Amino acid sequence: MQTEPSIPTQRVSIADIHVAPGHNPRKHFRQAQFERLVDSIRAEGLIQAITARPNPHGDGYELISGERRLRACRLLGHEEIPVLLRDVDDVTARRLAILENIDRDDLSTSDEALSAQDHVDNYGGDHEAAAKALGWGVQKLKHRLRLLHCSQEVMTALSEERITLAHAELLATLPSEAQDKALPRIFERNMTVAELREQVNGFATPLAQAIFDREAAGCATCPSNSSRQAELFSSHITEARCTNRPCFTKHTQAAIAEKREKLCEEFGTVALLTEKVPGAAIPLLAQGPQGVGALQFAKCRGCAHRGAVIDDRLGATTGKVEQPLCFDRGCNTLMVDQYRQALTPVVPVADPVDPSVEAAADKAPTASKPLSAVAKTPGKTSKPAATPVAKATPSAVADQHAATLRRALKVRLESDTTMVLGLALYGLMRTVAEETGRDSIDAIVKALSLPLPKSKTGPSAHTSLPADLAALDKAALQQAIVSCGQLLFERNADETPVAKKIDRRGLAARLIEHGKVDLVPFVRVDQDFLQAHTVAGLEEILDESGFSEWMKAQPDGEKTFRSLVGKSKKDLIAGVLAAGFPG
Repeated sequence: MQTEPSIPTQRVSIADIHVAPGHNPRKHFRQAQFERLVDSIRAEGLIQAITARPNPHGDGYELISGERRLRACRLLGHEEIPVLLRDVDDVTARRLAILENIDRDDLSTSDEALSAQDHVDNYGGDHEAAAKALGWGVQKLKHRLRLLHCSQEVMTALSEERITLAHAELLATLPSEAQDKALPRIFERNMTVAELREQVNGFATPLAQAIFDREAAGCATCPSNSSRQAELFSSHITEARCTNRPCFTKHTQAAIAEKREKLCEEFGTVALLTEKVPGAAIPLLAQGPQGVGALQFAKCRGCAHRGAVIDDRLGATTGKVEQPLCFDRGCNTLMVDQYRQALTPVVPVADPVDPSVEAAADKAPTASKPLSAVAKTPGKTSKPAATPVAKATPSAVADQHAATLRRALKVRLESDTTMVLGLALYGLMRTVAEETGRDSIDAIVKALSLPLPKSKTGPSAHTSLPADLAALDKAALQQAIVSCGQLLFERNADETPVAKKIDRRGLAARLIEHGKVDLVPFVRVDQDFLQAHTVAGLEEILDESGFSEWMKAQPDGEKTFRSLVGKSKKDLIAGVLAAGFPG
């Protein structure tokens, strides 16, 4: 910058000149250049005066431009220095400082960027006015401002010329944390601009994969949009990519959460792919080898285990929904088997019965004695057998005796219903113990005043218990069976079964269906009940319960009902509970 002839210079004491912190656009001084300046002033004296203004904050003067010259004179021990005094405001002082450094053509790009931001701020954000005052084009100003997205480490490396402007342009497109991680690798590998561009391109996410509203997210004007970067930087990556992965991920997660909430109105279970345990859900089909049948498929619409899975991984399939799925493999397998059986013709097969065996069973003795004892009748002598028979071994005698017991017990069970109830209760107890816990039958045994089995294992552990149960009266057995059956469906009903041989929820549903039990009196229509159903399930409930018909019969009921079912699940439930339905 040339000294204006209309403003004479003055010699001012160096001690009276104050340098405001952060005022100088130049943040880094090259030592070699500074040393050459000191040598020049020592040999020739200071040729160009510095610029200052009256100190607006106190006595003396405040430096506008020429800090390196001021430092050199101090180093050489000068007491005074020629000064061009300007009485200007802060904005003008800042502009003059920048212009002088630009005119000298040795202000670094990073220094220009920092100065440009201050100048834009001084002009109230007006880019055109700031660029005009600096003698720049608007594009150059925007380029320098965009460089301010470089982290402090990157800006320092650029000022010290350890990286090129092209490196800085590429790094400026990344979040600060990613820049600071990449910078050491650039130094270690002596990474070229082309290599860095390839890595940044791989890090970036194609905006075409966005499942969120890009306009609402501000992607069009975002500095992390590579299309915007291409307008400003000569070194940039492929267009239409986002280089701010954390921001892209945040918007994606918000969009997935919104999609999940909406799907929850249709499905009982909605899971994310990264949350889903492999194999936890299987496709729910109406037809085919794994189909459940059209009728059951329709019933499944209201099931809490009918669901969907959202792909929440970043990539080409982000947001993809797989549905309908079944999250209850046990129930699905049962329904598939039932559907297969319904499609398979049943051919009855006769069970041949040996008449001699049936007759022997009818005449079998009831006494628990060995065959040899039963065969001997007092007062009579048995005739010798026509054919000699070899003497039986003790084990063979025991086997024959056991066979006699089985034949006798078979006949007895056909007429003794109390004995049957006792054995049935014992079998039910074993099932309950296996499915709900081994200690679950203790209360029932105690209530019947029977001794508990002393041992939990071994072939004789429970031998006495079924015999004791069979000796009870019929009324006690019937009540115990009822209590034990209730225990099967009440105890640990929502926990993982112990034996996993019975789907207790599925069994309960089939028993209710076989018994043709009307469930309406047992339904508790409250917040929890309604919330557990999908929107489709809620609509069925409204129809089956008579709510739909009742609502439509009210004043403006048709309109009110249509408005109600058209709302979100949350508002639909609130409307149903507030309607005052008498049913």
